[in-house]
Amino acid sequence: MSVGEIVELESIVLGRITVLPHAVVPPATWEHAFDLVKNVDADDDQFVALALHLNCPLWTGDKKLINGLRRKSFKLLMTSEELRSRLGA
Repeated sequence: MSVGEIVELESIVLGRITVLPHAVVPPATWEHAFDLVKNVDADDDQFVALALHLNCPLWTGDKKLINGLRRKSFKLLMTSEELRSRLGA
Protein backbone atom coordinates (compact mmCIF):
# COMPACT_ATOMS: atom_id res chain seq x y z
CA MET A 1 0.00 0.00 0.00
CA SER A 2 1.12 3.53 -0.63
CA VAL A 3 1.55 6.04 2.17
CA GLY A 4 -1.54 7.87 0.91
CA GLU A 5 -3.63 4.68 1.03
CA ILE A 6 -2.46 3.92 4.55
CA VAL A 7 -3.32 7.46 5.70
CA GLU A 8 -6.76 7.17 4.08
CA LEU A 9 -7.42 3.78 5.69
CA GLU A 10 -6.25 5.07 9.07
CA SER A 11 -8.63 8.01 8.74
CA ILE A 12 -11.56 5.73 7.93
CA VAL A 13 -10.86 3.39 10.84
CA LEU A 14 -10.11 6.07 13.43
CA GLY A 15 -13.03 8.19 12.25
CA ARG A 16 -15.40 5.50 13.48
CA ILE A 17 -13.96 5.31 16.99
CA THR A 18 -15.49 7.23 19.86
CA VAL A 19 -13.34 7.71 22.93
CA LEU A 20 -15.28 8.04 26.16
CA PRO A 21 -13.79 9.48 29.33
CA HIS A 22 -13.70 7.19 32.36
CA ALA A 23 -16.01 9.61 34.17
CA VAL A 24 -19.06 8.60 32.08
CA VAL A 25 -19.09 5.21 33.83
CA PRO A 26 -20.45 5.46 37.39
CA PRO A 27 -18.11 4.41 40.23
CA ALA A 28 -20.42 1.54 41.25
CA THR A 29 -20.15 0.11 37.72
CA TRP A 30 -16.34 0.35 37.86
CA GLU A 31 -16.38 -1.51 41.18
CA HIS A 32 -18.68 -4.22 39.80
CA ALA A 33 -16.47 -4.60 36.70
CA PHE A 34 -13.32 -4.86 38.80
CA ASP A 35 -14.94 -7.47 41.05
CA LEU A 36 -15.76 -9.51 37.95
CA VAL A 37 -12.25 -9.40 36.46
CA LYS A 38 -9.97 -9.16 39.49
CA ASN A 39 -9.24 -12.92 39.53
CA VAL A 40 -9.29 -13.19 35.73
CA ASP A 41 -7.43 -10.19 34.29
CA ALA A 42 -7.76 -6.92 36.18
CA ASP A 43 -6.49 -4.99 33.13
CA ASP A 44 -9.79 -5.77 31.37
CA ASP A 45 -11.96 -3.91 33.87
CA GLN A 46 -12.40 -0.95 31.53
CA PHE A 47 -13.92 -3.13 28.80
CA VAL A 48 -16.26 -4.90 31.20
CA ALA A 49 -17.25 -1.60 32.83
CA LEU A 50 -18.18 -0.10 29.47
CA ALA A 51 -20.19 -3.21 28.49
CA LEU A 52 -22.05 -2.99 31.79
CA HIS A 53 -22.62 0.75 31.47
CA LEU A 54 -23.89 0.53 27.87
CA ASN A 55 -25.66 -2.80 28.48
CA CYS A 56 -24.09 -4.19 25.33
CA PRO A 57 -22.03 -7.30 24.64
CA LEU A 58 -18.28 -7.20 24.98
CA TRP A 59 -16.81 -8.70 21.80
CA THR A 60 -13.58 -10.46 22.65
CA GLY A 61 -11.40 -13.34 21.57
CA ASP A 62 -9.67 -13.48 24.96
CA LYS A 63 -10.43 -17.06 26.03
CA LYS A 64 -9.17 -16.49 29.58
CA LEU A 65 -11.51 -13.51 29.97
CA ILE A 66 -14.46 -15.31 28.35
CA ASN A 67 -14.09 -18.39 30.54
CA GLY A 68 -13.50 -16.40 33.71
CA LEU A 69 -16.49 -14.12 33.17
CA ARG A 70 -18.80 -16.96 32.13
CA ARG A 71 -17.89 -18.81 35.34
CA LYS A 72 -19.19 -15.72 37.13
CA SER A 73 -22.42 -15.76 35.04
CA PHE A 74 -21.52 -12.59 33.15
CA LYS A 75 -23.82 -12.62 30.11
CA LEU A 76 -22.65 -9.56 28.16
CA LEU A 77 -20.04 -11.43 26.11
CA MET A 78 -19.74 -12.29 22.46
CA THR A 79 -16.98 -14.34 20.88
CA SER A 80 -15.88 -13.87 17.28
CA GLU A 81 -17.56 -17.17 16.42
CA GLU A 82 -20.84 -15.97 17.95
CA LEU A 83 -20.59 -12.70 16.07
CA ARG A 84 -19.96 -14.48 12.76
CA SER A 85 -22.94 -16.73 13.44
CA ARG A 86 -25.20 -13.75 14.14
CA LEU A 87 -24.04 -12.04 10.99
CA GLY A 88 -24.65 -15.19 8.97
CA ALA A 89 -21.04 -15.38 7.84
